[in-house]
Amino acid sequence: MIACIRLLAIKILAFGVFLFISTSFYFMFFVWRKFGNVFYIYLLIFLILFIGCKLPKSFNPLTASRLRSVELEHLGNTALDRGDNRAAEKYLSDALRLNRRDIELRRSYAESLWQQGKQREAIEQLKYAQKHGGQNSVMLNVSLAEKLLATDDIDGAYSQADEAIRLAPQDARGWTLRAKTTLTKIQKQLTNLNNNKPKNTNPQEQQIVKSEYEKLHEQILKSRNDYYRAISIDPDNRNILGDLAKVQLLAGQPEHSLVTLQNLQEQYPPDALPEEVLRCKAQAYIALKKYDEANRCLAAVKEMTERK
Repeated sequence: MIACIRLLAIKILAFGVFLFISTSFYFMFFVWRKFGNVFYIYLLIFLILFIGCKLPKSFNPLTASRLRSVELEHLGNTALDRGDNRAAEKYLSDALRLNRRDIELRRSYAESLWQQGKQREAIEQLKYAQKHGGQNSVMLNVSLAEKLLATDDIDGAYSQADEAIRLAPQDARGWTLRAKTTLTKIQKQLTNLNNNKPKNTNPQEQQIVKSEYEKLHEQILKSRNDYYRAISIDPDNRNILGDLAKVQLLAGQPEHSLVTLQNLQEQYPPDALPEEVLRCKAQAYIALKKYDEANRCLAAVKEMTERK
């Protein structure tokens, strides 16, 4: 779709350039017929050249290779949309040979690699795009944050999400990814702490463990606050609501978690509610010692599982 729009834009721009040149020659002829003075013609030519020099530096000549690159990009994105990732890689790779500096084209190429399990190559392509002209591209930050998080590079993912927030504070994706990255780190640290709890009652060791849990709680609140910011921008996003409910449970706020889960439940038809929502509700009810409600949620999960 983006490639189609860009191809149309190039054609419109070509027509505009043609119209501008034609009109300029018409006015030169008009000036010569009207005033019969070569000075005015020179003045008009100077103005045309001056305006041409002021065109954006990103303006590229409409070469045959550039038009071919746009066509290949369209074919690649179409293949990507229908799930033919190998064909998408071929088309987009050929397009990049003709137009190496196109950031959006390289991002699409990286996506075709990622969908085939070529994770390292995809990340390298995104980093190349970011280094060569994509320093202010929120889409690149978001895509890199998602892929770095998926490959367990938590610090790298956090840095990209943080940069996305700086560039576009009203974009929910940056807040969501930073919150998710923080939450992933918390869960790993919690698992590590729980597996390495001191078996004796040494007060000094217990104090160290308590201090670690307190630090984690601060990070949990930070993640929760980022999710709050994300949901204020995109209030009906199911993924954000689900993650927010989980982090509210970790923060010791089961009542708030239930409210969030109720909002999430309203986003689904009754027969399409994910099991994960009911499990999370059961955990919140258990935290509140409402065991009957928790059992009803778990029974509903069991019934859903048996129907599959």
